Amino acid sequence: MTFEAFETSDGRPVELLTFINGALTFNYTNANTDVIVGATTYTPLEYTRTAPSLSKDSDDGNVKITIPHTNPVALLYREILQSNITSVTIQRFHDNDPAEQVQVFWKGEIGSVATADSRTTILAIPLSQGQDEIPRFTYQSLCNYFLFDSGTCRIVRDDFRFVATITSIDSTGRFITINGLRTRAGVLDAGVSGALSSAELDEYWLNGYCLTGDGELRRVVKNPAGISSPLDPDTIEIPYPFVSASASDVITVFSGCKRDTDICVRKYDNIINYGGWPTVPEVNPFTTELPKGSRSSDSNFTRFS
Repeated sequence: MTFEAFETSDGRPVELLTFINGALTFNYTNANTDVIVGATTYTPLEYTRTAPSLSKDSDDGNVKITIPHTNPVALLYREILQSNITSVTIQRFHDNDPAEQVQVFWKGEIGSVATADSRTTILAIPLSQGQDEIPRFTYQSLCNYFLFDSGTCRIVRDDFRFVATITSIDSTGRFITINGLRTRAGVLDAGVSGALSSAELDEYWLNGYCLTGDGELRRVVKNPAGISSPLDPDTIEIPYPFVSASASDVITVFSGCKRDTDICVRKYDNIINYGGWPTVPEVNPFTTELPKGSRSSDSNFTRFS
């Protein structure tokens, strides 16, 4: 029998789910035991998915896949936005098919990831949608560049870091105290155009990130001392706890940026590489009517009142 015949008769479908992110490959199946296809082993995973949507809307062909929040694929997106595209391939075969015909059911890439409670929902988009071109830069006053990007921002990352050991981690795992963090901010500020204020030094690491010796990355979402908090100025907040970090472990913290011209000048002295348009006019001359003018001289100049 052909694969199509099993699909429309008494077939016993088994699904194979593959995620590929750079050098990382994750192979899963909805079967209760390992499934071996060629040289590849697919391990059981408790997941659900929707059928590919069929409409003329922008979400045409999308698939939502829900997996445990502790799954390695989910953890990839709990740290820092991935620079690699994660491809998604869904294959099917029938357990009672002696020929073990495996067919690709759907193929695309991860478009977005959201975690709530103990489940992570992945919105996977078809390849055709992922290849749509979008503007790389936006006409805006804020900088479009990624901080420390060697081709655009050009700031050397290691010039704005603090390598130390973790002093303590609170019970939630999200507030990390590193003795000397605030002092290091003051040292890094020395010699750069325009000194930062005390409040700005308190928030020196905000929007930066930290890296453990095991290679785990987390964004710095708050410098608690910079938001009128009674917490120690050597404390930073991260969105999710590290998997294995503990007190006395080595950690590296990299500074952050507000992406405006003022901080670009005074914190990094890097305005020559600024990636925004700070003088964007508030009035669009192409859509706003100019005020009526009056003839002011015989030279045909017009004065606007």
